[in-house]
Amino acid sequence: MSERLLKTDLLPPSLWQGDTNLLLISPALSALYCEIIDELELRELANQRNLDDGPVGGLTKEKTYEHFAQAFDGSAARVQLAVLDPKNQVGKCSNAFMSQLSGGKLLITDAPSGCGAATLSFLSAVAELRKCGVIPREPLDVTLIGAEISEPARDLAQGILERLRPSLAEQAINVEAEFCHWDVTNDYSNTNLIRKMITAFEHNPKRLLIVANFSGFLKMKRKEAEKQIIELLKYAAVENSFGVWIEPQKNDATQPGGLFGWLSNKIETTLKKFIKKEDAEGVTHLMTSSSFVLPLEAPSSAEVRLAVNSLKLNIND
Repeated sequence: MSERLLKTDLLPPSLWQGDTNLLLISPALSALYCEIIDELELRELANQRNLDDGPVGGLTKEKTYEHFAQAFDGSAARVQLAVLDPKNQVGKCSNAFMSQLSGGKLLITDAPSGCGAATLSFLSAVAELRKCGVIPREPLDVTLIGAEISEPARDLAQGILERLRPSLAEQAINVEAEFCHWDVTNDYSNTNLIRKMITAFEHNPKRLLIVANFSGFLKMKRKEAEKQIIELLKYAAVENSFGVWIEPQKNDATQPGGLFGWLSNKIETTLKKFIKKEDAEGVTHLMTSSSFVLPLEAPSSAEVRLAVNSLKLNIND
C-alpha cells in the first residue's frame, strides 16, 4: 500500500479525537447546520429520526427538509470518514481526496448532490486541516457541478455553500458552483450533465467525481439508471481523474448482488477500459466505521458506517 498523504497522527482534535475514536464534523459546517435547522424550525423533526433507517429524500420540500433534518449530518460524517480514514481501513480513498484537494484547479462533479452533504463536508474538512496547519494552504479553485433531481435540495445546497464560503475562502478555497437538474433515469438529462462536465474539463486539470448515498434510490431504479451511470463513468475517465463512490453499510450496497457488486462487475467488463480499481483485485468495496458527535445533540454521538469504492478514472489502452 502506498504511503498516506494525510498522516493519522496529525489529525486535529477538531475533526478526530483519537483517544476516544470520535469523529467530529468540521466546526464551520457543524455550526452552520445547527443554525439552518433552527432557522427552518426543524429541531422537532430532527429529534424524530431513526438513526438506523434514515430517509432517502424526495422531490418535495417536505421530503427534502425531512432528509436534511434527519440524515444530513450522518451523510456528512460518512464522507468525512472517507477523507480522514483515521483507522486506516479504506485503502487509497483518503489519498485520492487529498491529492485532488491539495491545490490548483479542480472540477468536482457531485452526482447526486442532494443537499450538498458530500462536497460541503470534505471541502470544510480540508479547510479545517489547513486552518490547523496540518496541510499546506495552497490556492484551490473549485468548479462544482452539483447534479440533483430535487429542486428544493439544490436550493438548500446552494444556500449552505453561500454561507460556508467565508470559512473556505479564509483557507484559500474558492468555489464556483452550479447546481443543475439531473435525472439519472433520463438519457437526455444525463447527456446534459456530461456536456457540462466536458466543458469544465478544459479549465480544470484535476477532476473528482463523487457519488454518495445513492443505494436507496438505485435499489428501486438501478435497471432504469444503469445505462446513464455507465455513460457518466465513461466520460469522467480522463487524465488525472478520480471517482469515489460512498454508501452506508447496508445490504442493498454491500451484499453479493448489491450495488457495489454490480459496480465491480461493470468495472471488470463494460468499464474495463475506463476505470482502474484502486483496491485489491476481487474486493468490491472497503468498510470502516466510527462514532461521531451529533451536531444537534453534542456531546451525544451516533455510529456512522462507511462502505466505499475508490476509482482511478482514465482510459486504459
